[in-house]
Amino acid sequence: RKSKASSGTLRPVKVFLGEDELQGLSAVERVEQVLFHLSPEADSFIEISKVSGEAQHYADQVKGDRLSKRWYESHSKSFDLRAYRDGVQWTRNPHRGDVEWRVKLTNRARASVVQRQNQRFEAKVEEQRREMLVEAEASLAEGTISNAEVDKLPPNQAASLLIILARRPKQAPSGLAVSLTKRLHCAASGSSSASPKELHKKLMPFPPASAMSAIAVLEEAKGEKWDTSVLEQLLQSAALDLHEYAGWPRAKLDTVAEALKRSTQPPFIVYLRSEQCLLIPAAALRIEVEISEEAVLNPAASCFGAFSESCARFVHAVCQGNISEVHLSQVLSAFAKLCKACETVGSFAASDKHDPEGLCRLATAVAVFAEAGLGG
Repeated sequence: RKSKASSGTLRPVKVFLGEDELQGLSAVERVEQVLFHLSPEADSFIEISKVSGEAQHYADQVKGDRLSKRWYESHSKSFDLRAYRDGVQWTRNPHRGDVEWRVKLTNRARASVVQRQNQRFEAKVEEQRREMLVEAEASLAEGTISNAEVDKLPPNQAASLLIILARRPKQAPSGLAVSLTKRLHCAASGSSSASPKELHKKLMPFPPASAMSAIAVLEEAKGEKWDTSVLEQLLQSAALDLHEYAGWPRAKLDTVAEALKRSTQPPFIVYLRSEQCLLIPAAALRIEVEISEEAVLNPAASCFGAFSESCARFVHAVCQGNISEVHLSQVLSAFAKLCKACETVGSFAASDKHDPEGLCRLATAVAVFAEAGLGG
């Protein structure tokens, strides 16, 4: 019997993996990296001869085995192997001699590759953040920042100063935080309208959640008259940050949790309730994406704690924010998938070492959402 599937036909690709991409990887992980580069679409099956031809060199560097059909079969957690005949998937007697074997990454393996890529990216931007924060702290310590200088600061420098001010919020000079926040207003080229995309780009290496966190801390300490348009723009930019776009990787789960946490605090919470605010639906979609990739469902995984924290913050934001009905269907969809995923989490927890605090947070989040009775 034949069934339609992705043909996996791609133009010839020569995969080059840099030393930073290979460092510390096992043979299996190296082959995962190669296959990820060969298959831009998650459902593309690629001929194992093509994959092995590109990957054998990298596997040999760590004394890997020959990349045969049997090798891929023995690593089924990473590779989904299928037989093809005449360009379509062949399920009847797949071991006949005239079939072609193709492979794709499992959801979990693909998620692991993305996670490794994001970790490498995060390591680079973390160094940039540290350097900018050191400079910001020195500027504040010297008292060299005048109003005229503030008016010329790019958004990322303004954000770095806000973060330093938030470390000692009660000592912040009067009016400085508000002036710095106004520098976060960004407009697209040729327009005066706020552009969350432009703000996201110009805030780098800082995520919008970092600026939100600083503003929330300063608001709690002193109370300020913030620029409404900037607060709304930050929330929208934080929504963009939760997903991959324009070549930027999606935010870490820790950052997702921080953005959701700060969105429920003054001065942001009043804007969270607007139907124009996309942070809640973006967070709902992020939870669905994480669930589909499966890596976060193992309570023994390093990412499980951050995932459970994100879910808890998401539920709190939904219940505290009185979200618009426009976004309710997306929220309910995410919650339904989360409940279903808890069955998988439970099966892992029964057999592996696990994070008890993370399990408790996740269970509490599900219970609180169910008790809230949203959507009937």
